[in-house]
Amino acid sequence: MLSRLRRLAAPTAFLGAALACATAPGAVQAADFACVGSRGFGVSCIRDSRWTTHTKASGALSSDYVYDMASCGGKILVAAARAVHVFDGTGWSKPNFLPNGLARHLSCDPAGGYWVASDTHLAYWDGKAWKLVDTGTLLNDQTGKYINGLAAGPNGSAWIVAGGRIAALYKDGRWTVYREGRGFNRRLYLSHILVGRAGYVWLPHPGGLTRLDGSWKTVAGPGTAQAIAQTPNRALWLVNGLRLTRFRNGTWRTLTAPARINAVAAGADNRVWTATTFGLGVLAGTTWTWRRMNDSPLTSNNLSALAVVGNGGVLPTAQPQPTGSLSGRFEWDDGTPVAGARVQICGTPPAARTSGDRTPCADRPLLRSATTDATGRFDLRDVPPATYYVTLFPKDGRRWLVSYSLRRTRVGPGESRDSGIWRIQSRGNRS
Repeated sequence: MLSRLRRLAAPTAFLGAALACATAPGAVQAADFACVGSRGFGVSCIRDSRWTTHTKASGALSSDYVYDMASCGGKILVAAARAVHVFDGTGWSKPNFLPNGLARHLSCDPAGGYWVASDTHLAYWDGKAWKLVDTGTLLNDQTGKYINGLAAGPNGSAWIVAGGRIAALYKDGRWTVYREGRGFNRRLYLSHILVGRAGYVWLPHPGGLTRLDGSWKTVAGPGTAQAIAQTPNRALWLVNGLRLTRFRNGTWRTLTAPARINAVAAGADNRVWTATTFGLGVLAGTTWTWRRMNDSPLTSNNLSALAVVGNGGVLPTAQPQPTGSLSGRFEWDDGTPVAGARVQICGTPPAARTSGDRTPCADRPLLRSATTDATGRFDLRDVPPATYYVTLFPKDGRRWLVSYSLRRTRVGPGESRDSGIWRIQSRGNRS
């Protein structure tokens, strides 16, 4: 059994799914490039086999917290906190601030402009001004609550899924709602939405995929998805945790990634790009290529969103980054040091359960180990750049203690990072 660690003055990070949009029909591609975003460390882009970094400090973004991206007309849109930014491969537009809420979801209008959804608001940018869409009645319904997914449709329409229960079409100033007993013959837990290349509306859910083709029709399979994209060969790619599932010509195929996938995007050459909690992965056929903080200038391994223009270009050659160090101090909640404890760090989430001599970070990448001294302090050397999870087993303790999502610790290239004091609850963890 594992317990949680609590650190004083620890940074906060959040994860979420991102929607990759298809490029607007007829758009001219000026170049092939791709960008990935993170929650707190800005955007990294690839063009001409080179990396560039774009942050609030560099003047590119209004915020380093990126929630979604979309490829629109040869440009990449970035939803960063309360604003949308446009990147043409070389330069950035000024931030376009939303009328309400955080920009959680983006989708490109095929005729130009774009749709943006926050948790509870929907707005359309026509190139000159924002148009707000009333969602109050829709989301106040017990079947609505929050917007989970967004996809632009033809002729100025837009689809959303909300509350995991309803799909709704906004067209000509009116909403049409689909749910159990109204279009669906049973309750569907709707996790995302995609308007595909042939104009079909796809809804992934635990029972498979439901498609609007005159009426709603379902194909059974592993359809749950936090993100979904479609390659030019009409294959659908669905993300669920570590699973990347392809649906094509009535056949399902599931691959497993080494880390949870947060976003997926399709290149014009049918390569599949993924933003994960442990770097950027590109799938070509059956072959993965990865780039992470230890072999590239990525600002974070914990990626939240991505978008691809054209085929995305060529991944730059791996560039090993200088290692750093990580130190800190563990103390009990009465202020006494946690001396003689085993400390391990790893670059992906630790195992939820342990048995025998197996530790939470066993078989996890970038594993490093140390023992706390008499003052409770630990010092880890030769630490590759990454975002780490910290685990601890007190001397004569009962179980491993684990730092989960809100207590990740980032070590940059060549950085000597002092993570400060980690406060451990005595009750249940101290003999």
